[in-house]
Amino acid sequence: MTSPMAPHTSISLRNIRAFGPEASGFDAVGQVNVLVGRNNAGKSSLLDAIAFLIDPRSTDLAALGHGQAHPPEIVITTLLTEESLRRRFAESTSGGPIRGNHWAYGKHWINGTITWSLMADGRRRVLAVEPEVESHSWTVNKAGIMSMFESIAADCSLPFAGKHLLRVLSDRDLQPEGELPLEIRADGTGVTTAIRQFLTEADLNRDRVRIDMLAALNEVFEPEAHFDEIDIQHRPDGLWEVYLFDEGRGLIPLGRSGSGLRTVLLVLAQLILAPVIGDFPLSESLLAFEELENNLHPALQRRLMHYVRRQVVEHSLVLFLTTHSHAVIDLFASDPIASIVHVTHDGMGASTNPVTQHKDRASVLDDLDVRASDLLQANGVIWVEGPSDRIYINRWIEIVTYGELREGAHYQCVFFGGSILAHLSARGSDGVEDELLDLLRVNRNAFIVMDSDRASTHDLLNSTKLRLISEITEIGGHAWVTHGREVENYLSKAPVSRLYDIEPTHSVARFHRFERYLDRIQEGEGRRFLRSKPTFAARIAPFIDESDLQTRYDLSDQLGILVNQIHQWNRIGA
Repeated sequence: MTSPMAPHTSISLRNIRAFGPEASGFDAVGQVNVLVGRNNAGKSSLLDAIAFLIDPRSTDLAALGHGQAHPPEIVITTLLTEESLRRRFAESTSGGPIRGNHWAYGKHWINGTITWSLMADGRRRVLAVEPEVESHSWTVNKAGIMSMFESIAADCSLPFAGKHLLRVLSDRDLQPEGELPLEIRADGTGVTTAIRQFLTEADLNRDRVRIDMLAALNEVFEPEAHFDEIDIQHRPDGLWEVYLFDEGRGLIPLGRSGSGLRTVLLVLAQLILAPVIGDFPLSESLLAFEELENNLHPALQRRLMHYVRRQVVEHSLVLFLTTHSHAVIDLFASDPIASIVHVTHDGMGASTNPVTQHKDRASVLDDLDVRASDLLQANGVIWVEGPSDRIYINRWIEIVTYGELREGAHYQCVFFGGSILAHLSARGSDGVEDELLDLLRVNRNAFIVMDSDRASTHDLLNSTKLRLISEITEIGGHAWVTHGREVENYLSKAPVSRLYDIEPTHSVARFHRFERYLDRIQEGEGRRFLRSKPTFAARIAPFIDESDLQTRYDLSDQLGILVNQIHQWNRIGA
């Protein structure tokens, strides 16, 4: 796979919107460029500059400046190649500004850099070359040699030249639409029209929506939700509206769905439909997405980011992403293809700083007002295997503390997933193997809940679980391994009876598979449970009360330990 950006390319802004006379921007443009900072710090200005570099006709750069006294400029640094140097330093030429052979002199800049600025009127001027041009008269006439570099700058292609910008604005929505041109805009306008035409017009492939978009939508939303169909309906007011169908809730208009779902659909429309509409491959695109996390749960944020990142890798794309989400920042913080840029404003002008060290990360968290009760900086983290376990844990804590302790205020649940368990460690920074994720690097207050996955009392815990129990105990944390097979085996027959309005003869046995237990109560419920455990957990949780916690194995004792731990994390009395 070829790199989508030339190495050592940097892009900075000078006298553009929030940015003053000191050039600031991207020290090195990578595949994934995450911009973090407060509102109005200057993140959108950087994206506007990127849009200008793709198509100078799309943006009036002069209108973004600070007046005639301070002309706006985009400052670009890129690598000097042998090809570009040979065009100006010919091997067949001697004399003039250079005493001796031109190529013998010019070849010293191979793999050097040239920094030049692009003005609003299209003019270019060289600001620096590295190595510097020495003004020794016996070797070179500096003014003459700089004019040769001016010619090289004039020939340089703009970064992202020929790319197609796929942008998603922070201010966006998907609405019912009438007859509009087939075009998807950054604010969401045109998505409804595009879906309608792909589903109804013979010259467009409806599978782009029915199969490709639907599969991607479920990849992001499962296991919390599953959609069976994306459809379009003609309303009595003459407008068309997107509908989503799932067998549990039927056909639901997009207008009655959350804005987070509409954001995901806009992203998918840009990635899947826009290239078809514009008749270009996705690999010729550049992505500029603003604050995709709005109204999305952290788990959905991560899955959406994982999907977008996979498109970036598979199609050799460049992504610029603005965010306020610490979940998104954490996801990309150790990603080898990503760089995080902190954008700040001191009241006089904007500046940028690459986030590479701990102090940089701390500055970002302070700037975003990430407090001790926020994810990854929470007073304590409860590691659970998945979103269904989080629902049960939160409900149980709510019951035993009478609503005193709440996720997001006193603790945060973080998912690790069963297969990831082998990559976790709780040894602390001293002695942790490089390939293991140290729980304490996420938060020094850690409590982990694991399914035993045992089928009988004779089965032993696997070596990974035994290792984690030992490690987390050594650092004063606690590991809760379920007394039965899984967390669901703690459920008594009472909440099941209330949910199904039927009286089971017994509770699920300690090591029995919960899906088989449900199938005995109502045919097909086991399969429905396996299809979406979080959906089942959300349905049964309201029927769980205090009496259901007292007789289910070690549940009451483990909850007592957990609640006491949360009290200690928050320094409040039991």
